[in-house]
Amino acid sequence: MQRGRLFHVGLMTGALALAAGMSRTAFADVPTALMDAGMGGGSGSFAVDGTGADAKINVKVIGEDLGGAKDRGYFVYTDLPGDGGVTARVLSLTGGSTGGWAKTGVMVRDNTDAGALMMTYNYTSKGKNHATAQLEYLSRSKVNAATPGAGADRDLSAGPIWLRVQRQGQKFQALRSDNGKDWSVEVEATLPIDAAKSILAGISASSQSKTVEAQGSVDNVSISSDIVQPNILPGPAGVQPQPGNGAALLTYRTAANVFGYNIYRRAAGSKDPAVKVNAEPTANGWFIDTGLTNGTNYLYSVKTVTKSLADPTQLLEGPASAEVLVMPQTPLNGFALYYFGTTNPGSVTADAASNLLTITASGSDIWDTTQSGEFLAAPVAGDYSIRATILEQPTAKDKAGKVGVMIRGDALGDSRNAYLFASAGRAEEIIFEGRTDYAPSGKPAPFSQTITKVADAKFPITLMLSKKGAEVTAYQSLDGTNFTQAGTPVNFGALPVSYTGIAATAHKDGTLVTGKIASNSVQIGAPYTPPAPPPTAGQ
Repeated sequence: MQRGRLFHVGLMTGALALAAGMSRTAFADVPTALMDAGMGGGSGSFAVDGTGADAKINVKVIGEDLGGAKDRGYFVYTDLPGDGGVTARVLSLTGGSTGGWAKTGVMVRDNTDAGALMMTYNYTSKGKNHATAQLEYLSRSKVNAATPGAGADRDLSAGPIWLRVQRQGQKFQALRSDNGKDWSVEVEATLPIDAAKSILAGISASSQSKTVEAQGSVDNVSISSDIVQPNILPGPAGVQPQPGNGAALLTYRTAANVFGYNIYRRAAGSKDPAVKVNAEPTANGWFIDTGLTNGTNYLYSVKTVTKSLADPTQLLEGPASAEVLVMPQTPLNGFALYYFGTTNPGSVTADAASNLLTITASGSDIWDTTQSGEFLAAPVAGDYSIRATILEQPTAKDKAGKVGVMIRGDALGDSRNAYLFASAGRAEEIIFEGRTDYAPSGKPAPFSQTITKVADAKFPITLMLSKKGAEVTAYQSLDGTNFTQAGTPVNFGALPVSYTGIAATAHKDGTLVTGKIASNSVQIGAPYTPPAPPPTAGQ
């Protein structure tokens, strides 16, 4: 085969066979001729065995790989004029490099150029350099650019696997199924291809070798304008834990057409698999787990449960949500320890004899859209102030570690927040930061005000935030009595109930920041009103 040249082949009866549940009128205006192309030096051939849904496409290919900046493989395709996608059931894959990574599956792409925009989902062979067979998805969102992707172990000894790639406008998805009816989305990406432009859809293959051939076989091939709606759904978004006395409350966002949810728990740091803690799926958007040990850190995840379309008597679990960390506890003077955005435990200890409260925390940062750290907090309604005396500069592996006072819209998640903190070594030692909108809006509106340079910083220092209506003002004091305003006030909109307390983040998840605070200095009180200036002479 000549490199890059397109070859028209014989017509397939009824075009590409349509899989179960897909429209048979969707492609009346699409040519029934398949074409093929060797990409990036790849070459190959294909043959069609049979007709209808049981027709097999047998592909032979030589090509170094699909992926990277340029694909080097083989593509059997036809036009896809709008929304829709390509489905195939992978039956077998043999030959190719002894190192593994030969592959065959489904692909959509902008054109047949080796570095074209594309998404592909393939079954890959095992070998000396690839110990397990996998399903691997790849997408290229910029011409001639590297293709991010990932894989999951899956051997054909478990039976054939159904793969699909589909587009809706500029949204592209890779899906998988064990039976052709129950589908899950493995990845979703945006590709900058004009939504009104036809793209190419078909069967992809490579042998992971310039010289050694691989052979792949697929059936139940369809290219249609239908959009498959997955019914194996990922764990719910917005899972938020609330600590209780010997208990944990989980809340999460529910979805329509869902049978229920299963809750899984494991001890943080344990290598044991998570165990399901509810006997039957719950339809609620919350779950309370009781009988827990105070002071023990637990990791929770939630799985969505749906009914099988292949067998409605069977229930299906989707992949788990991201794990969240919670530590059941007796509140400390009304304050409870919350984690958000991290699964690495920290701690809070209070020594009454020495009037010392020590907080250690992990977390990747509390700033802009990144919200990852620890929060010793209490809910407060209306207007108030929060103050704490930082006894010495926080210590952390990363100089941008932070410890200070915070007001948040809630104790977790993507809330707006005001944060006045001391850093572990940034040139700006005392900083007033935060964001005035919720991250899910896409416009978190961050702000940052340097209050004290490191050369001028002194400890102990008392930090205070005062909330009056929608406005939060920062203050600092070296004696805990006489406060000066720190920066300019910030308007946060309505916060009728907010959480306030001590927040800490290591700025590098997996490491720790440590802050030392005078226990009796952590106080929630009335909003701060600066004293009136003394009268001038003559008044």
